[in-house]
Amino acid sequence: MADAKISEPELVGVRPGVIAFFMTIITLIAPLGFFTSNIIVLLDWYIGPGVFAVFWAYGSTPGGLSPTPFHVFSIPFLKMAFTLGIFNLFFLIQIIRYYQGKVSRRNVLLIGLISLVFPTLFAFVSTAIGLPLAIVGIVLPIPIQFIAGMIFMFKLPGPELEQIPV
Repeated sequence: MADAKISEPELVGVRPGVIAFFMTIITLIAPLGFFTSNIIVLLDWYIGPGVFAVFWAYGSTPGGLSPTPFHVFSIPFLKMAFTLGIFNLFFLIQIIRYYQGKVSRRNVLLIGLISLVFPTLFAFVSTAIGLPLAIVGIVLPIPIQFIAGMIFMFKLPGPELEQIPV
């Protein structure tokens, strides 16, 4: 009986590029959270109750300072979005790394949970201690990105090491 040569282990499963495409679209378009009162970003921008995503927000501005309640790519808003959405971007990166076989499902879940808790915790702490770059009010997560990531991880086959005979 001839011995079959075993090559290096190879990852099989869903391609990381497919997951990266869909999760990036979800992360950039879907709302990440809801805020219930005025948000003050670095003392130069205000937005009333509404929702926010990585690159857009929908909410009124006090005194009609903005002609539209829909804000896209404004520099002051991007400061807020980056502060509140940084862990959502980490979550996106971790899911891609999971499908590349570089991190465990547990690590992805941990970053996902932090992405849900961080905006609320940051808003609470900055309101309580009166930070000058504060968010005043309550921020609640909208877990669309988290749920989509969990569906991908638990319903689509992840990477598995497989010995392939040569």
